[in-house]
Amino acid sequence: INGLAAADAVVAMFEPSKFNFSALPRFFETIEHIQDKLNSNLKIAGILATIIDSRRTDSKVLLDLIKEEYEGLLFQTIINRKAATGRIAIFGFGPNNKELEGAVESYRSFVKELLQRV
Repeated sequence: INGLAAADAVVAMFEPSKFNFSALPRFFETIEHIQDKLNSNLKIAGILATIIDSRRTDSKVLLDLIKEEYEGLLFQTIINRKAATGRIAIFGFGPNNKELEGAVESYRSFVKELLQRV
């Protein structure tokens, strides 16, 4: 609550699962409450789809539902599940990590898109 009260914008993270899909309305209710009571300037920047496994059809179905239910809020950038991203914790951000560029490319795309929205 404190972070939202002090923020200019918020990004809703969405991992494609029924649980996360069901939690979004409550999250947005919380945002509305913060806007009403604590921070009228808080903006919803959008919904970022993360940890997407492109091999799973349920991911696509849930993303389509998000597009319908929350028109215009879903970022075009999608953060796909990549093994290289998981290995950043092991190899770090240093010059010895040959996978680093591939692991962070979608995050760079997201930051550009986010900056356009806020």
